[in-house]
Amino acid sequence: MVEFAFGGLGTNTHWPIPRNPWDAKDHRVSGGSSSGAGVSIIEGSAAFALGTDTAGSVRVPASMTGTVGLKVTAGRWPLDGIVPLSPTLDTPGVLARSVADAALVFEVIDAHCGNRKSNPVVEAADLSNVRMGLCPEHFWVDCPQDIAAVTKQSLSVLQNAEASLVPFDLPETEAAYELFRQGSVVSSELKAFLDTELPDWIETLDPNIAFRMSGAIDIDSDEVANRRKRMAEIVASANARLDKVDVLVSPTVPITAPKVADVEDPKDYSAANLMALKNTCIANLLGLCAITMPVGLDNVGIPDGLQLMARANNEEKLLSVALAFEEELGTSWHRLGPSPLGA
Repeated sequence: MVEFAFGGLGTNTHWPIPRNPWDAKDHRVSGGSSSGAGVSIIEGSAAFALGTDTAGSVRVPASMTGTVGLKVTAGRWPLDGIVPLSPTLDTPGVLARSVADAALVFEVIDAHCGNRKSNPVVEAADLSNVRMGLCPEHFWVDCPQDIAAVTKQSLSVLQNAEASLVPFDLPETEAAYELFRQGSVVSSELKAFLDTELPDWIETLDPNIAFRMSGAIDIDSDEVANRRKRMAEIVASANARLDKVDVLVSPTVPITAPKVADVEDPKDYSAANLMALKNTCIANLLGLCAITMPVGLDNVGIPDGLQLMARANNEEKLLSVALAFEEELGTSWHRLGPSPLGA
């Protein structure tokens, strides 16, 4: 995985970089930070995997490898035993081959955490009752035409099956993304952890991690507190709007998995990383739960994911809708076919 889970592409200077199995010619990233997890599932060496999702670290590798990735609401599952990146935003998550598998793992873990409700089994929703909120421009602008087309085609199939698709305005999106571009609180919280617990580790950090942390040096504790306060205000405002739809829908990752050679320079890496996390980070910053499921291949032959987001602690509804989508669209990894590397 990416060092300290601080990266959305899946690169690592300390260990060999996992190869995206969907490109037999070029070494492409598999998404991060749970890079090896996505590969292990699509190649069949694991039935499911656990990861953490601070800005998309479960959903990005799931999308880029053609698997399913679930991010639960922050605070729903404990962070015990997880090396912290950002305690404010860190969230455990599940990667699996299908929504059905992800739902099963969710039910087992949720019951262990004492969060299971009276009806423990998640069942597929009736599509005729599902209201899909079409995410605002942020999620689509700069998204390549082929990736957008794959997403829109899947939404058309669901509409034909009587699911409703309605434009949805979420003005908090831009405010949240501006915080993300500033570094939100992630860089500062990682720096504080390293300074306190692992000061000797700082000199050996992956250059991409060190480059992204450099902006935290000039942020004082008052500014970090202000950003946490602003995030809390945005979360409250966004969740109050979401009772009008069951899920928000968007492309999961608005770029094709880059070639490793194209992101070796930290500045190139930083630009690609920002784009990889552009859509997924919104769920974290707005306090939502989210899932990605594979729905097709882009022009390069790399899987594309459909992202669903729902209100905080509405995982049961989110999974219920995702199960219905999977049944209608087909078990996606079967439909995608085997990767060029035979995974």
